[in-house]
Formats: sequence, C-alpha cells, structure tokens
Amino acid sequence: WSDRISVNGFMTYGVTRHDVHVRANNGDPIDYIDRTSDEISHRELSRAGIQFNARINDRAEAVVQLFASGEDDFDAEIQWGYLDYDLTDTVAIKAGRIVAPFYMHSQYVDVGYAYPWVTPPAEVYQLAPIKTMEGIETAWSFNTGGLSHRLAVFWGSSTVDGGPRTGNANFQADDLSGINLTSRWQDWSVRASYSGASVTVPQDDLDALVPPAPLLGLTLDDVYTYFAGLGLQYDNGSWFFASEVARLSFSNWYPSSESGYVSVGKYLGKWMPLVTWAAVYPDELDEQLPQALNNGLAERQKSWTAGLRYSLTDSISL
Repeated sequence: WSDRISVNGFMTYGVTRHDVHVRANNGDPIDYIDRTSDEISHRELSRAGIQFNARINDRAEAVVQLFASGEDDFDAEIQWGYLDYDLTDTVAIKAGRIVAPFYMHSQYVDVGYAYPWVTPPAEVYQLAPIKTMEGIETAWSFNTGGLSHRLAVFWGSSTVDGGPRTGNANFQADDLSGINLTSRWQDWSVRASYSGASVTVPQDDLDALVPPAPLLGLTLDDVYTYFAGLGLQYDNGSWFFASEVARLSFSNWYPSSESGYVSVGKYLGKWMPLVTWAAVYPDELDEQLPQALNNGLAERQKSWTAGLRYSLTDSISL
C-alpha cells in the first residue's frame, strides 16, 4: 500500500483588512456595496487541503482532495475526486470532479505556496468564480522542436453556491465545455483558453442581486456565456514575470467584463519583492437598462499591489 498511495497537503493562514468605498461613475457612493470596516478577518485567505493519490495500475490513478476554507466556515468538502487514466504515453483522460481550467494558475490556485502573491490578482481570478466542475477532460502532451505543449479539451457542469464573489447568488453552468493550450520553452510559458457554458441564476436570487429585475422583466436562464483567457509567464530563478488577460461575456443584458494584470518580481536570495498592476472594466453595457443598474452591476477596479515573499524553508513561505 505504501507504494500505491501517497498523501500530501497544504495550508495557508492569512489576515486581511479592507477599507473600500465603492463609488459610481459620477462619484456618488454606492451604499449597498460599501465594504468599509475596521474588522480584521482571519478567514478570507485561510484554507487547507489534503490530497490522496492511489495508483490502481500502471495507467490508472484515483485522486481525492479534501478542502476547507475560512470563507466557507472551514466546512470540509471533497474538492477533487476523479479517475485519471493514461490512454497512451501522451494522451490522458480524467473524469469526476476536476479543476475548471480557466486560468494559468487554476490547478493550484488554493495552494498559496505555489505562487508569489498573497492571493492571485482578484481583477482576473474572481472574474469567473468557478473553481471545480463535474465532467471529463482529455489532454494530449506533445513536442514541436524545442517547445513542449499540453492541449486539453473538457466538458461538464458546475453548481456554484452563493457567496461574496457572486453577490450571494447561486448559479448553474451547464454544458460547460472548452479548450486550452499550454506551451513551454525554456523559462517561458504561455497559455490560451476558451470555454463556454449555459448559465442559469434562479429568479429569486436574481431578484435579490438586481432588485429592479422583476419590474424590468430581466431573467438569467440558459444564457450562453463564454470566458477567454491568455497568459504569459517567465521565471528563470532570477526574475519573475507574469501577465494574464481575460474576458467574460454574456449574450444578454448582463454586463460583460475585460480584465488583466502584469506582475514583476526579483529573486534576492530567499526574498522576492514584487509589484502588480491589475484592472477590470465593463464592456458592452446594455444602453436599454437604467444607468444606475449598469453602475451597480458593471465591475470597475484598478489596483497597484506591492508584495514581499520570504522562503522560510523548502516548504514554507511568508
């Protein structure tokens, strides 16, 4: 059994405090989403996971990961649970509850040790709040000259429970399908992805999220939504550079958004200072809707972030 089963895990502890005054385009405060608070939170960044990998035979492996986060009151759940099977030496298929592979860091977005930020830039990584899905993924690994590639296609569905990232609205993404390509050359990697889904928000949740929705006859029922992303990263052990752009588009009245970030860091022994610029802004606003409604729904944010990482040991960072 010791040869067949491996166990590994991760844990992140963080402290946050926000002082955010949200304002409309005309400068007036939007009181209902004002986030000003003197409270210090120990939950927003704190999380832990433990993963079990069981080798069934030379080609098949079962993976289960238990995960708990402070945002969900540390209620443990099976975040991943899938069977991975190597069809050939270069083609693999997995089925079950798997990662929704939208972003460059999706595979380890909860593992704070795996990236240099305290948390990945929110302007991009909170654009599509789906982290896992029930479905199937097929991946093909191949080389062209000095480049190595991984091409993956996937299909499934995802149910997202309401929370701060979705305005406390639940939603369902059916026929969630897409394709992504990751290519690597020396210290460079580039990733392109595209996915689409039929998104539904229960009318009661939509009415609470958009109070005038019943009066305006607005619904979110089987709306085709697509997400597209492009990322570039360079890491040679001396310099770190990462950048991603993303677009989330709805085929109805709900505002679409575009976002991106650029991050640069410098390795100085065990230290790494870094700086990040990020932004998200609305696109294709429905001019038939009241301006106040567009102001409330459209995401607008720009940020500069300075960070400092210290490698305490080979497996602990601050």
